[in-house]
Order: sequence, then structure tokens, then C-alpha cells
Amino acid sequence: MDIKWGFTLAVVVVGLVVVFSVLLILVFLCTIMGNTFKKIDENKKNKLDSNTNSIKENKNAPTIVTKAVVPATPVVESGITDDVVAAISAALAVIMGSEKPFAVKSIKRARGSRPAWNSAGILENTRSF
Repeated sequence: MDIKWGFTLAVVVVGLVVVFSVLLILVFLCTIMGNTFKKIDENKKNKLDSNTNSIKENKNAPTIVTKAVVPATPVVESGITDDVVAAISAALAVIMGSEKPFAVKSIKRARGSRPAWNSAGILENTRSF
């Protein structure tokens, strides 16, 4: 078997050139995207700063007082303590975020489900080796 070293060297060089040129293109694209997102963030920050400055400048403007809407207390099934209701509401607040207002209307126990320790025991004892 006769190896053509010139052809082999040409294939290796072309492969390396292609790989490194694609890597350079990817680095260039990532840099452009990073700069674009930085400019977008700076624009958002500047808008927020200008809004807060305009609010601070209008201290002498008359204030509008609106009546706060107090959500109704949630309908809670008997046997669920206030601490559990507070924990569920706090968990929902973290998940929902502060962007959208929400209200917990009712809290009920799930029916037909096993306790967590019972399910864990069954899972542990029925798992295959």
C-alpha cells in the first residue's frame, strides 16, 4: 500500500483551516451578540432611570389616590392550617413573579393520593436491582 504523503498533508491542512476558520466565525458572532445584548440592557436601564427621574421631578404634581383592591381570603378546606396557606401562597408568589398580580382562590387537599413516605417506601421496595 502506497501512502501519498502530499495528499494526506493537504487534507490535514485543509481540515485544520476549516475548523479554525469556523471557530473564529463563531467567536465573532458571539461577540456581536454579546455587544447587542449589552446595548439592549443599557437602553432598558436608561429608560428606567429616565422614568424614575421624571417621577422624582414631579413631586409637586398632585397625587392620585386609588383604593387598593384587597383579594378575598382563599377558601380553605378544614384541616389545613394558616401556616400551610401562607407557605403555598409564598411558593406561588415566587413562581409567578412580581410582574402579574394573582390571587389564591381556594386550597384543597388532593384526593386519592398516597402520603409521600408511603410512595417513597413503595418505590424503594419495587425498584429493580
